[in-house]
Formats: sequence, structure tokens, C-alpha cells
Amino acid sequence: MVRPDFFEIETYTRETTLQAALEKATKLSRPNTCVTTSRYPDKHARDISRGVPLGGTVFKQLGWTASFDAHLRGDFFGNLKLVPTRDGVEFRNNRDLVSSFSGSLELIVFPAIRKEPNGVESPTSPLWGMMGGWRFTEALKGLRFHIVWVGSETRDLGEIPAELKSELVSKKAPPENWYQMEVPANGVPIADSMEIHILSPAGNQLGCISRHL
Repeated sequence: MVRPDFFEIETYTRETTLQAALEKATKLSRPNTCVTTSRYPDKHARDISRGVPLGGTVFKQLGWTASFDAHLRGDFFGNLKLVPTRDGVEFRNNRDLVSSFSGSLELIVFPAIRKEPNGVESPTSPLWGMMGGWRFTEALKGLRFHIVWVGSETRDLGEIPAELKSELVSKKAPPENWYQMEVPANGVPIADSMEIHILSPAGNQLGCISRHL
């Protein structure tokens, strides 16, 4: 795995079979911690009624790199504004202070993959998304998502059912693909972080994103 905030030096060793090499690479490359994206301080009140980006992560193997970019949206965000204060920020719906989530949130994860022939480095930021050769492929089908709320208390929601969706944005470009799921959030403090553990169909962790609003 390559974290967005630093480069990692990789060492390659020859294995007896391709299967053995892939199994070893998966174990060694599996992220043990979540990538946490810092939220920049806001100088002015900001309308977040359409949702918020949570950040992204990348998973790198010899010959290819996968990118995952996560967003939150839903009815909860309607009329919600992020307002700067002396101590940080607060969330307000009209003039009412909002301190916890209500109902459920809609989590969107955009996956993409890029081949890396001859060891050519790829951009380390998932914000590149579908640019520069990034595509959705068969290898990204059947992904699973394990969600954990972390903060005032830990709420392990386990795996959340996710629906793979597709939309043709332009006739000249491949369809845009994403996973969409409903995450229970009623009563969860708004300062808590959501951990998104991204799993392969076999259950191997490909990446983890953690962020609070």
C-alpha cells in the first residue's frame, strides 16, 4: 500500500509460483491502519447540504494500483452548514446547533484501477480518480465494506450491503461506477469518525479510510 502523504520503497523477491507471490504480496501489503485525511480549517460558513468528501486511499501491487475515493451524502445534510468558531467548527441547520447524526447516511465509494507496466509510478493521490488511465474493471466487482464508528464509543456495524451502480456520463468516456450503501448513524455524535474497511470478494483488506466531519 502507498499512503497519499508519503512514498514507500518496495523490495521485490522471486517466488516459486505466481500464486505464492500473490498470496505473499497480499499479506504484506494489507493495510494495518486507516488513512486519515485532515480537514482544513474553514474561514467562512460552508454549505454542505450536498454531502462531504471523506478522502481516499490506494492499494498498490506489482503491475497495478487500485484507488478508492469515499463520499457521504443523504437527507441528513439538507440545509446543513459548517460554521467556524474560535475552538474549531460547529454544524448548524438554519440556526439550530447539530451535535449528532439522525437516520442513516449514504456512503459512496468510487473504485478505479490502473496498470503499472515496467514499474512506472502512478500519482499517489486518489483524487486522480478516473484520469490518466484509471478504469473500473472486473477485478473491482464484488467488493465488500466493513464500517466502524470510532469516537465517544466504538460501534462496529460489520459488513454493510453495497450496491454497485453505473452511469454513462459521456459517450466518449467509459461509464462511471461506484458502490452505494446506507450506513446506520442515528444518535452517533457528529464528531465521531467513520472507518471504511474496503475488502476484496475473498475478504482481504485492500484499504481503509477514516475521517470525521
